[in-house]
Amino acid sequence: MKFYNLAFQNITAMKKKIIWVFVMILLVGGGCKAGKKTTATIPEHLMEDHASGPYVFKAGAFYTYVFTDAPGYISDDKAIINKLLASKIPVKDIWFKQGSSSCVPPGSEMAMTVMVEPVFLVRLEKPSDEITGMGFKKTDEPGLGDCAYNVRRYTFK
Repeated sequence: MKFYNLAFQNITAMKKKIIWVFVMILLVGGGCKAGKKTTATIPEHLMEDHASGPYVFKAGAFYTYVFTDAPGYISDDKAIINKLLASKIPVKDIWFKQGSSSCVPPGSEMAMTVMVEPVFLVRLEKPSDEITGMGFKKTDEPGLGDCAYNVRRYTFK
């Protein structure tokens, strides 16, 4: 009888270990899946030219990012987009123009030496107080400034 109890305890302990391993696999797998989902929410950008002709923005509430660094360059616009999405800001469109120390018009091989200020413009359907606490200010006249030949546009549905 002692042998039977000992064998039964070993089988029960083994079942518990298998269940724990299974639960851990589910937790780790679920965590990895959640990480992939957040990066997939940023759509592919389109390149637009806002300097060759007049550009008409759709109606909405517009906010520009305030670049506090001198000279105000950012290398990863997706970091700001992820910050907006994590805060559940209902973004409709984003336009991003990288800062630069030169401007090259389309079809030209010559660069004009000028300081091109970066612009990060966000369009929402309705005004939001929450976005202003994230480094943005409301603007009534949306625009991308001078040398807006290479603008990345992200459209959200």
